[in-house]
Amino acid sequence: MLEVASSAFCYIFMVLISYLFKKAGLLGRDAGRTLSILCVKVTLPAAIISSMASFSFQPAMLILIFMGFLANAIQIAIALPFLRNKGRDDRIFYLANAGYNIGCFSLPFNSMFFGDMGVVATSLFDSGNAIMLLGLNYPIAAICSKSEKPSMLWALKKLFSSIPFIAYLLSLSIAIPGGHLPGPLLDIAAIIGKANGPIAMFMIGAMLEIRFNRDYIKKSTIMILLRAAISTVLGLIIFKMEILPYEAKKAAVMTLWSPIGSVSPAYVAMLKGDEGLSSFVNTISILISIPMMTALALLL
Repeated sequence: MLEVASSAFCYIFMVLISYLFKKAGLLGRDAGRTLSILCVKVTLPAAIISSMASFSFQPAMLILIFMGFLANAIQIAIALPFLRNKGRDDRIFYLANAGYNIGCFSLPFNSMFFGDMGVVATSLFDSGNAIMLLGLNYPIAAICSKSEKPSMLWALKKLFSSIPFIAYLLSLSIAIPGGHLPGPLLDIAAIIGKANGPIAMFMIGAMLEIRFNRDYIKKSTIMILLRAAISTVLGLIIFKMEILPYEAKKAAVMTLWSPIGSVSPAYVAMLKGDEGLSSFVNTISILISIPMMTALALLL
């Protein structure tokens, strides 16, 4: 438990340090966007490849891939009618911030509490999450915010040009038949992947704008409450699934309370939305996820 608390504190500390450096003028105005490019195109794909190296295929648990996909899809499905008469920034905010930070946040938690079964269950859930978070969320946000013209071809092109998504597809296609990537490649991916957590947190801090105004608080509250409602309902459904091992159920329920994906502020930046608001709600979601996931690990 002490190790979990220490890791959680480090996440928040890195966000704070980056934010203070920005306020002191030690980081350039484009530092957040530069870090977002490094995160999306280098460290996150490496972290995915490294974490999936221990993936163990179990047919009965494939339902967790669907649940990870569903958790994202429900958020977007609920948001779309609500956003019909909203402005461009609102559409980007509610659509680009769907998804869960699992690889560099929940996976360490679950592996610590539930061992190999926790890693497998979390990785399967994250596979479904990745289809949306790393693949479809950005094109959906871009099209609905009119940043791009609606085009199925464009959306597919964006999906299959996402380096993290390709990393997931590659890792799964090798892991499901029981294969493994060459050892030297995994060693390199492991070294680079370890930098993903810090870089993601520094990116959030560099983009963060702490504005306790009504607009930020209102939009962040709506986002957090929507995610909490979805997590509660899906968590109850997962817990009633008799085909899943008990430890896998606990890991999946904890994963549903993961913070917003660290790549989401990068998407908002790429779409030229409100980076400060996205980083603000991302940080709030981390502060909520830490006690929630810890409490679930102790109570379930």
